[in-house]
Amino acid sequence: EMKLGTKKRVLFVGEYSQVSTGFAAIARHLLPELYAKHGDKFEIAELACYLPEGHPNADIVPWKVYGNRPAQGDNRSNAVFDSNPQNEFGLWAFDKVLLDFQPHVVVTWRDPWFDQFIHKHPYRRLFKFVHMPTCDGTPQKHEWLSDTASADLILTYSFWAKMVLERETNGAIKVFDVASPPIDTEAFKPQNKKELRKNFGVPEDTMIFGACMRNQP
Repeated sequence: EMKLGTKKRVLFVGEYSQVSTGFAAIARHLLPELYAKHGDKFEIAELACYLPEGHPNADIVPWKVYGNRPAQGDNRSNAVFDSNPQNEFGLWAFDKVLLDFQPHVVVTWRDPWFDQFIHKHPYRRLFKFVHMPTCDGTPQKHEWLSDTASADLILTYSFWAKMVLERETNGAIKVFDVASPPIDTEAFKPQNKKELRKNFGVPEDTMIFGACMRNQP
C-alpha cells in the first residue's frame, strides 16, 4: 500500500554523509541545507553505503538513514553481501528501502557502474531518477552511456563532461545542468604565505608548482 502525504520523498544513495570521502562530502553539505530550508517540502532519507544496519551513527543526523552493510557478526549475511560487488554500492538494502520509504525521487552522484542496479531495477518505473555520473575520460563505455540515458534528469560535474555525454550519444543524453561541487571554504581559504611556509620549513623564495589530475585516458 503506497504511503500518502504532501511531502515528496527523496532518497539519496551513496557513501554515508558522515564519513570522510569525496562523495560523502557532497551529501554532508547538501543534505543539511535541504533538510533545514526545504523540510516542509521534502522528506529525506539516505541509503548509506559502508554503514552497517542498525549502527548507532545513523542517529547523528535528523533525517532517516538506512545502513547498507549487514551487521557485524552476522557471518551468513556478510558472506552473501560479499558475493555480489554491486551490494557494496547499495544493492544489498535497495529493495527493502524502496518498500519502506517509497521514494518519489532517487538521487546519486557517483561513477556510472555504481548505479547499474538502479537503472535496471524492476521497481524503476515507480520513482524518478536524478543521476550525476562522473565523466573524466573519453570515449565513454557504451553501457555507461546507455544507463545514463535512462535517467529522468542528468547532471554533470563539469561543462566538459556535459559536452562528452551529449556528443557521444548524438544528443540522446540531454544534460539538465552542470552541478559542480563547490570548495569547502572552511578548509580552503587564503592564508599568509610567509607564515604558512615557515610552519612547514619551506624557504620563502621557493617556487612551488601544484597540479591535480586523474589517472585517466
